[in-house]
Amino acid sequence: MYQCGRGVFEALIAAFIALIAACFFANFATTGLALPVILAGLVVPSMPPGGAVIAMGTLGANIMPHNLYLHSGLVKDRAEGLDRTNGAKVESF
Repeated sequence: MYQCGRGVFEALIAAFIALIAACFFANFATTGLALPVILAGLVVPSMPPGGAVIAMGTLGANIMPHNLYLHSGLVKDRAEGLDRTNGAKVESF
């Protein structure tokens, strides 16, 4: 990834996140549930028996692209030369 540059890697991560969002909404569209039922589930969540495994898989699929990006060496390169003693500069970074 170092040869391609930071922008290519960031675009790849953004594409992964967009794909996750598209699949999330496609799942809603294909369930056949009415919109009020979906909205009620968002307000008062419930989980069927065995749903914890599915919930953990969904959580992992959403967290993994962020984790991959934030723990990569490309993010560390962006922080070179940052004066960490100046709080205003760190917050604006």
